[in-house]
Amino acid sequence: MTVENPKLIITGGCSYTTSIPNSRNINWPLHIHDRVKTNLINTAMGGSGNISISRRIVFQVTNALKIFKPEELLVGIMWSAPHRRDLSKEKVDDYNGPSSQRDYATINFDKREYIKPNESWHHPLSSTNCMEYHTMHYSQPSKTSVLWYKHFQHNIDDMINTLEIILHLQLFLKSRNINYFMTTYMNHVLDNAVMKSDNFDCQLLNELIDYSVFLDIDGAHEWILQDSIYKKLPFSNEHPISEQMKDLTDKIILPHLEAKGYIESC
Repeated sequence: MTVENPKLIITGGCSYTTSIPNSRNINWPLHIHDRVKTNLINTAMGGSGNISISRRIVFQVTNALKIFKPEELLVGIMWSAPHRRDLSKEKVDDYNGPSSQRDYATINFDKREYIKPNESWHHPLSSTNCMEYHTMHYSQPSKTSVLWYKHFQHNIDDMINTLEIILHLQLFLKSRNINYFMTTYMNHVLDNAVMKSDNFDCQLLNELIDYSVFLDIDGAHEWILQDSIYKKLPFSNEHPISEQMKDLTDKIILPHLEAKGYIESC
């Protein structure tokens, strides 16, 4: 059977997935595009929690299916830190950090320029234009996040939340017969010590997750530091640089997609 490249790739993640054209921070979605040469919607936003990553993917896939056939789509997700939690901005009055209500953009890959959406564009985190989100995590303290991490945050609860999000998106994509792959930005996203604890919910959810769709690495961060030929190059603002992400794409992501029959062989 002849394998054809997808007509649209939709990707999601946090700052390990966002890309800034014409800079050193070119992440894996753009490197996949350079190889596959097809349409790309990268929904990633820096600092995202996993629920907003999932919601943006669901939104874009739902819209894409109005134009494309399921077999013409390919989805890729790099999951973020379990302790990050996305909240509706309108429910949080004390937040002083950056909002994820940004100039969401698609990219013109011929010119490598950002194209701002028009005013009628729906924010990818919501079904309407009016909803804003922010992500609680350690590096962006607010009254709300300090309260959360001091009194409520727990590693097992974070893992249950993360596994439920992953399972939800897997079931959504499978129900629509869409090819997809997943990985994590760091190995602590799927912490084996937590997942193999005595907690029943962790054990059950872990058994329900389809790990065959995950790349064969512990995490992008760890692979780059341990196995990339560019592992000795310094990161840029604590993030991998383009050469390192291209190495990950060429040696791990593209071979996985070829083996699955999602893209044409080189």
